[in-house]
Amino acid sequence: VNQATKNALPSDRILETIRSQLHVEISVQTDDGDEMVLELWTLELDDSQFDISLKAMNTVYFRMGILLKSLITITRITPAYHLSRK
Repeated sequence: VNQATKNALPSDRILETIRSQLHVEISVQTDDGDEMVLELWTLELDDSQFDISLKAMNTVYFRMGILLKSLITITRITPAYHLSRK
């Protein structure tokens, strides 16, 4: 997950990327090919808590990796995930 985070967040554009919203969608696709969104989560960085002068890219990558792992874990315990597996 950490390597995927580094690949998805190029170091020259990381500040603009993490200021954007992150959307997590849990959807289900039927045998007919129809798709339905079961859950949609939106995460956003609070700019008032962000210090642009910090040069801590390794920490950002590490914490984004933790965030993605946590999202995977949390989404697997939601009712929508269990419904989508049936």
